[in-house]
Amino acid sequence: KIDQKAAFLLDFDRYVDDQLLFGMEKLAVNNMVQDASMEREVLGYELFRAGGVPAPRAAHAVVSVNGAPYGLYTTVEAVDNKEFLDTWFGDHKGALYEGAYGSDIFVDLVPSFDQDNGPNIDFMDLFALTSALDAVADPNDFVAVASELVDLDLYLTMAATEIYLGHWDGYAWTRNNFFLYRRASDQRWVWMPWGIDQTMNDFLDPFGGNGRMNQMCDASLECRTMLAQKFQEVVARVDALGLAVTAQTLADTVRPAAEADPRKEYGIDSVDGSVAGNIQFLTNRGQAVMDQLVCTDPDSVDADKDGYNGCGEDCNDGDKAVHPDAAEVCDLDDDNCDGVWDND
Repeated sequence: KIDQKAAFLLDFDRYVDDQLLFGMEKLAVNNMVQDASMEREVLGYELFRAGGVPAPRAAHAVVSVNGAPYGLYTTVEAVDNKEFLDTWFGDHKGALYEGAYGSDIFVDLVPSFDQDNGPNIDFMDLFALTSALDAVADPNDFVAVASELVDLDLYLTMAATEIYLGHWDGYAWTRNNFFLYRRASDQRWVWMPWGIDQTMNDFLDPFGGNGRMNQMCDASLECRTMLAQKFQEVVARVDALGLAVTAQTLADTVRPAAEADPRKEYGIDSVDGSVAGNIQFLTNRGQAVMDQLVCTDPDSVDADKDGYNGCGEDCNDGDKAVHPDAAEVCDLDDDNCDGVWDND
């Protein structure tokens, strides 16, 4: 007996070989306990797919188990479905890896990946990618080297979409909830998003994030410029899709099921409030991103002309006397940008 609102992963060929449902071997049935709006995955994955990023299809379903009502769920296409891989890549033979929390393309972190598809070669392909990135000593070489190994254009679209959505629990920001696929047609790597149910809250810095690819991109002015262009495209795409309007339309459509859900872990007022929050986020996020793109080239931002840029170096770009090398004086201010007033 399951008392709470459990999540499910349906494996259709677990007991019957090659049994499929609408071409799918697996289907994630998510309980939305971390998404009181009950719509973020449907909205977010639509934005990824509209930008050409391989991302799951998602929809809603009312679920019952052995006749017992379980309520409203999000159904999400599993990335390791052959149909998914065939649709996006034209094949399903390539290596597919799932990143666990903290997984990244560093030598000591490669073994943390789970391989979901392709021949088992003891991570030799990921180690090769890691070694190639390790060899990039000059940030100015990053774009040229990475473009040979990774579909960089597609990666930057994915990263910009993650950060636009405030996906703090994804690859770009936290190194979590992502898949890597080595495309057979050109042997380049493609990143794919996952687990986007906690989005549309945080206004993340467009040039932040702990993912290795993002950090190497942020160190390269050429790549930052490319990433800034992707942010502009994402902002325009949100408007073209009318996602803020869709958020309300979708909420209205599923509201009767949300109200009737016997196992949801929040009240209907929380659902309505979270939907309103999504709409506010989608309405305001674009301008906030555009405003921050002034830091595409940090060295071009120095309002007080003290030699320190206002994009992370200078904690007060409006006061020439305040910068990281300033002398700290007793003035109830952080003169040297060390985060401490007057250092006493």
